[in-house]
Amino acid sequence: MRASLSKSDNALSSNTNVINSRFKRHHSIDDDYPVISSSLSNDEKKIHVHFHPDLISSDHRVPLLNDSQQQITFQKSSFSSELVRVVEWFHQLDSRQKEVLLRELISSCSGSQWHLLSLLTADNWHRNCPIDCSDPLAQLPFDVSFHILSLLDPISLTRCSHVNKLWYYLCSHPELWRKLATQKKWSFSSAILDQQQIESHTNEQDKPQWKQIFIERYRLRSRWLSGRCEVKTFHGHIEGVSCVQFDSQTIISGCTDGTIKVWDMNTTNEIITLVGHSRSVRCLYVDGTNEVRLVSGSNDHSIKVWSISINQTWSKCACKLTLLGHTDTVRCLVVRDDICVSGSHDNSVKVWNLTNGLCLRTLVDHTDKVLCVQFNWDFIVSGSTDKTIKIWRYLDGICLRTLSAHNGSVTCLYFDQQQDLIVSGSLDYDIRFWHLSTGECCQKLDWISKEGHRGVIRTLKADSWRVVSGADDKTIKVWDIRTGVRLCTLKNHTDGVTCLSFNDYLIVSGSFDGSVKLWNFRSFLLLIFLKNMREYKIVVLGSGGVGKSALTVQFVQGLFVEKYDPTIEDSYRKQVEVDGQQCMLEILDTAGTEQFTAMRDLYMKNGQGFVLVYSITAQSTYNDLVDLRDTILKVKDTTDVPMVLVGNKCDLEDERVVGKEVGQTLARNWGSTFLETSAKQKINVNEIFFDLVRQINKRTPVNKDKKNKGKNSGQMANTHTSSSSGKTGFDSLQADQAANNQRDQQHCCVLL
Repeated sequence: MRASLSKSDNALSSNTNVINSRFKRHHSIDDDYPVISSSLSNDEKKIHVHFHPDLISSDHRVPLLNDSQQQITFQKSSFSSELVRVVEWFHQLDSRQKEVLLRELISSCSGSQWHLLSLLTADNWHRNCPIDCSDPLAQLPFDVSFHILSLLDPISLTRCSHVNKLWYYLCSHPELWRKLATQKKWSFSSAILDQQQIESHTNEQDKPQWKQIFIERYRLRSRWLSGRCEVKTFHGHIEGVSCVQFDSQTIISGCTDGTIKVWDMNTTNEIITLVGHSRSVRCLYVDGTNEVRLVSGSNDHSIKVWSISINQTWSKCACKLTLLGHTDTVRCLVVRDDICVSGSHDNSVKVWNLTNGLCLRTLVDHTDKVLCVQFNWDFIVSGSTDKTIKIWRYLDGICLRTLSAHNGSVTCLYFDQQQDLIVSGSLDYDIRFWHLSTGECCQKLDWISKEGHRGVIRTLKADSWRVVSGADDKTIKVWDIRTGVRLCTLKNHTDGVTCLSFNDYLIVSGSFDGSVKLWNFRSFLLLIFLKNMREYKIVVLGSGGVGKSALTVQFVQGLFVEKYDPTIEDSYRKQVEVDGQQCMLEILDTAGTEQFTAMRDLYMKNGQGFVLVYSITAQSTYNDLVDLRDTILKVKDTTDVPMVLVGNKCDLEDERVVGKEVGQTLARNWGSTFLETSAKQKINVNEIFFDLVRQINKRTPVNKDKKNKGKNSGQMANTHTSSSSGKTGFDSLQADQAANNQRDQQHCCVLL
């Protein structure tokens, strides 16, 4: 045993010699450990240590372990002698038990112990490094460092920015984020929306803030993948909604009662009702900005062209043209420039000139009703009740190919010549993918193998990376157009979904239930602020995996989503009423405390109230909050900060490791509110944010806030940009000088 101790001491001495001067300044290790003396009796000197269950196995009993009590007793006679026993006991554990013990010990460490651990482990990680080991990026030419960083994915790039100041500076280079933001995966499907977003994040020097642009695109795509969106409902139709279209400010819907309604997208108010068709309106197409051109088809066999003008004070509409030629219901139509292609229950497809109302050609080859049609300047593609899809040449109307595989009527379709793809939905509940060039069916999405729809597919739209479909099963599903993987399912309608339209930000859908719904994946774009409504800036902080996003989404949308991509930053807005007062809450859901620290201080600076979240199933997440609160107080430069301490996942009582009384004690010491919550079961979720609003009101009364409103207006917008974009200006001369300065200062390995 003494020999073992001697070896340990020698190893410890050897390790101490290689610890650099920074370690020696903070930690000194004596060769002879002092003996702990005490005047207590032997019984009073006993310390009982309870072990994690994983440390105890039936076939591996530790000599110092009492089987019945599962505890060991240390006599505090001498630190050195007790150390021998602990080391000997540790060596008798198997690998799994050692890992569990280390996890328990590390979770109980404080800041100084963490510092010691980082320095000790650094020697092992870099054992083979040269004596003058230093930051690798600091030693490389800028172009080489830049190329290395350009190969990283966005999450890795953001994590690298936290290594040190030089890495942060390099990782914030706008060119890195421009390359990411302009990749096909992150670009918008609409070139117009893509350019509009870039222009909205261009500074006064006409330089796009590429990091902010990318983060917004990353956040938007994450919401599509998880189905996280705000839903607005438009009521007014007395019968089922058969078709919908929308532009930047308005939604237009057609109904089986023969009316067309125009809605204000922001307020959900009805702007105007168009009455002209004598029977059900079955299809719509809208384009234009200041003066909207609307084309509609109906069961009365006609197609009407409308002109609609809308501004803040007045609106007008007029039917400019009526196209007559079909002998039965006009079921579908699509418009490009001044050309309209329509399909009808009379089994025909017609091509129209909208300037003079003339029918240019009629395509007749289907043997039953035409239910859907799409076209570009090369092809017209139509689907029919005869269960076929036909591909026609646009110029002369010749049928080039007939596709047959569906077991029911083809109710909807989309085609993209660039992707060589046709996507179709049917009465047989299936969605099929076809090669446009060969007519081969390459994939089928059904409810058995692909978690598809369990009802008739009524509507389907697609773009460069996703397919959005609606069906009689009351759901909307989003699919990956390349793989056919279901990305999310949206549920809010109370009857079958009959029609939909979407862009990169929104889905608009109509249903047999008579409602029109707006699914907003970028909700902060379309919020209307009530007059004199006070705004509250709330920041949600905590370690990764504690449920910050789950709590926020549950509060804002009333949904529980179990799986999330790593959060960089998510921004939500929600209007609530607290104590009779209308409030607009802007909630920032941040990354874990171990990630994206460069952004965190900016959140703290501009936040008015803070939600500090830990998981009752993880002691380390509780320990992290002490330092986090200290940082908030330091950044805010005050000890009086509205704050709520939240112990999340209280539904996992069997896995609890942090007692409720522990959280209550900490909150009492801080002078803050304490709540235990469950995002899954929606326990105390609303109470978190309502309590925080009350705390903010108490510290900053409403009247005082109104006086400061002009001074503080726009602050959150600036905060949003700062917290996401970091340093984006990068002059080459200044960059070289800054890099040189950093190289002079950086002479240490990267801390892992």
